[in-house]
Amino acid sequence: MQGSNPFVWPVDWPKRNPLVKILAFSLLENHFHLILEEIRENGISVFMKRIGTGIGTYFNIKYHEVGRIFQGPYKSKIIKEETYLRYLSVYVQVKNVFELYPGGDVLGELFNTSEEYKEFAKQCLGQMDLDEEFNKLRLE
Repeated sequence: MQGSNPFVWPVDWPKRNPLVKILAFSLLENHFHLILEEIRENGISVFMKRIGTGIGTYFNIKYHEVGRIFQGPYKSKIIKEETYLRYLSVYVQVKNVFELYPGGDVLGELFNTSEEYKEFAKQCLGQMDLDEEFNKLRLE
């Protein structure tokens, strides 16, 4: 991987065979949000299992604990509409939307530039009753 991508795969590591593309994410104090595009069949399920196992193992080793750290299985929703994806990307990245811009792939195709995305995010935040609109995007 070359160019402007800051994530370079080390030469001596095995070749990657990705399950998903991470389109947007946010890490919060007690949970996280991801917008994923599945690359391989059942890729999201396998990816989420690996994340849960990996984070759980790391946490348990670091803090000398045992058992699961997540209360239940992950929740998911298939995104079928471009408009929903646009708004969801703002919801997921609302805390860091002005530092991050979704590059490449699906989200990069929705907006021509990072400035266009930032302007869309500002409009979303300025025009909505955030609690009401974001409640529509939440999974229960």
